[in-house]
Amino acid sequence: MSLFDELNRLFRKLMADPTLSLYDFQFRTANELLDGRSVILRAPTGGGKTWAALLPFLYSRHVGEPISDRVLYALPLRSLASQLHASTLASCSNAGWSVSDEPGENKTGQLTITLQTGERQNDPFFLGDIIFTTIDQLLSSYLLTPVSLNPRLANMNAGALVGSLVVFDEFHLLDPERSMLTAIEMLDRLRPYCRFVLMTATLSDQAVTWLAQRLNAVVVDPGDAEIAQIDGGKKHGATQRMWLIEREPLTAQKVVDYHLTGGHHRTLVLTNTVNRAQDFYKELLRVKPNDINVCLLHSRFYREDRVDKEKQVIARLGKLSQDLPENFILVSTQVVEAGMDFSVDCIHTELAPANSLIQRAGRCARYGGKGTVKVYPVDDPAPYSCKEVERTLAVLAPLSEKVFSAAIEREVVNAVHGSVESEILRRFNLGVWRKKTNRAMDGLLATAAEELIRDVNSINILVTSDPEAIRFDLPDRWPEMLSVPVTTLRGFLKHTKPQDKNTWVIAVPRPPDDDSEGDMGLRFRWERFVADPPLAWLVVINPVYACYIPDLGLRLGEAGQEIPFRYIPRNAQQRYRYHCETMVQHVQTVLKEMEELSTRCACARQFLVQGLGIRQETIKIAERLAIIFHDVGKLSEEWQQPVRAWQKFKTGRLPDESLAHSDYDPEKDWHELCRFPKRPNHALEGAYASHDYLYNVFTECGGVAASVLTAIARHHKGHAKTLGRFKLIPDASSTINDLLAASQLPQIDGLRDRPTDIDFGKGGEFSKELLAASREEDQEWLPLYWYIVRLLRLADQAGSAKGGRE
Repeated sequence: MSLFDELNRLFRKLMADPTLSLYDFQFRTANELLDGRSVILRAPTGGGKTWAALLPFLYSRHVGEPISDRVLYALPLRSLASQLHASTLASCSNAGWSVSDEPGENKTGQLTITLQTGERQNDPFFLGDIIFTTIDQLLSSYLLTPVSLNPRLANMNAGALVGSLVVFDEFHLLDPERSMLTAIEMLDRLRPYCRFVLMTATLSDQAVTWLAQRLNAVVVDPGDAEIAQIDGGKKHGATQRMWLIEREPLTAQKVVDYHLTGGHHRTLVLTNTVNRAQDFYKELLRVKPNDINVCLLHSRFYREDRVDKEKQVIARLGKLSQDLPENFILVSTQVVEAGMDFSVDCIHTELAPANSLIQRAGRCARYGGKGTVKVYPVDDPAPYSCKEVERTLAVLAPLSEKVFSAAIEREVVNAVHGSVESEILRRFNLGVWRKKTNRAMDGLLATAAEELIRDVNSINILVTSDPEAIRFDLPDRWPEMLSVPVTTLRGFLKHTKPQDKNTWVIAVPRPPDDDSEGDMGLRFRWERFVADPPLAWLVVINPVYACYIPDLGLRLGEAGQEIPFRYIPRNAQQRYRYHCETMVQHVQTVLKEMEELSTRCACARQFLVQGLGIRQETIKIAERLAIIFHDVGKLSEEWQQPVRAWQKFKTGRLPDESLAHSDYDPEKDWHELCRFPKRPNHALEGAYASHDYLYNVFTECGGVAASVLTAIARHHKGHAKTLGRFKLIPDASSTINDLLAASQLPQIDGLRDRPTDIDFGKGGEFSKELLAASREEDQEWLPLYWYIVRLLRLADQAGSAKGGRE
């Protein structure tokens, strides 16, 4: 059986449809990835790009020759990630896989498909086989500033990129001045250590050519004939979208009239801002006949309400509803511009940049047949630039009343965006941008997210007259907040006239007073302002001036009633109940966990061998030495004395061997433990102690020694730099030698301790022994360090859980 036939058979199982067949571009993409090449895939909206990327990964696992350890599938919108996660779970179940969405359940024969977004933090450590996530989550993990993890875990996720198939869906929607450039820098750095697919519908020819040359990727771009073939195979025949460029502004009455007289039963109205969508929806309710159903969907709904609306949209406009009678108008914004799988007969949209309009048009006649796209002028093009919108209108105006083929769409994109994208990429200086990313990785760029991913210009909003009642101290829940752009909030404040000097408009959180109770959890003082308030990460608006209505969402400048606070689940910090473990017992447990984790990292090791020119056995030795030495800093007098004192207090007895953990119940013991001397840090101290041995073992490859050394030093804190004073206990060397002997590794002659004054402290000379992204000579070894420290931290977590949990 040919490769095409094998892939096609799997594809039919995934789709649960024996009549389907792969498109040629899907097969070409799969073939390139199976041959070890990265791909830039440009295909029209709704063309099946997702399965072009996922199918080769699933096939390679099926035949036992995986092309990557996992798929990291990044999208610009969390709603898109959620939809693809759900549909992929269902499809893989159709194909006979035992599927799970719980990370860490990567059992033999099972496929773990997870979701990691700011809203649904299902897989914060990227442990799944296929992880659907957002651009923010992926790029912040690469920069060692992960948005969903404690800063102490900064170096946990970068190693997940090594050995992965990285997919950037809707690549054209990345911020061309920030996240797109960071993604390019990342893929350039990691080319030897991962495979990638950049998928787009509306990137210009100029940009695609530049990216392919810069990243050494293969371009898969279905031609006009293939697109026509894809179109012809749709259920309702080839798509024919007529574009009409209107001269008068969009109104609700025009939409209703066209809906009733044009034979359109499914209509989509798109505005460029939430405020205009809300106003349009209210006007639509006033003028529409009773038999037309309407719905409003935008970004300022609470999750429960938004999910209900998304379900309604799919039920009325999705693929399974197209043959059913319908009379429905959806009013929305950019949130449905990409990825949502539904189709309407007619789109009424405000003028926007060409690439955005073509994405919107992808919701019209998506499953074939005839459709109409009507584009209306706007007085204020916000949030887009006037120049972009003016260029778009100049190109579109002569094309009014034409049916847009894929070729015409591409010509429009090239005419409007080609020169702009080319100029941005031409000015892109990889060396300058890499200096910024390196500073972020070294913990030296506090504004990394704003400078390198996107301008975080939104502010969290809650509406209540009693901010003191908001609970921030619940262990497993967090207040659900809405967000608005800073410019929108400032505009609201500018036009809001306080009712009187005693009716506050906004309250902002402040740290509690010094004399507040220490056991009250996370609480704030609230400062109330009638005018000119300072802005903070969160603002509370008095319901006299704002409201939340389930049908409309957050509405600024409109009074409303009090609504109950909504709380969403959050990951509670794991608090292990430890049992007494000797150092040898703990290391042996962590080694077993590492061996299990390592079986799922075969591609990472293979890519590291090829990229660094080292032997696979060298990597395996580095893995084991990182585990054996990771807690050697605990073999100090300064650490053993307090831990042994506590263990004797708890149980009245002590083992003869040195300890790695003592008995500890976090719910009962923390008050008592506070009376005992604090255990000092041990991670950098362990690195200092093992330094000479590691460089002796890896005599011919100091980069491997530095990678292991840095992993040991930073296995508790991603940017640790402070070395403490310590003196090892007499049997420290013999304890480590026993562990080395069990792993058939060379013995140590001794371990370093008692740091000199020049090495001691924050930024001491020893900290310069650790890898730094900002040092050019260290950059080659960063992928190996990320891989080892991730493996170490995951194994240490799992070992501590098993060793300490009843």
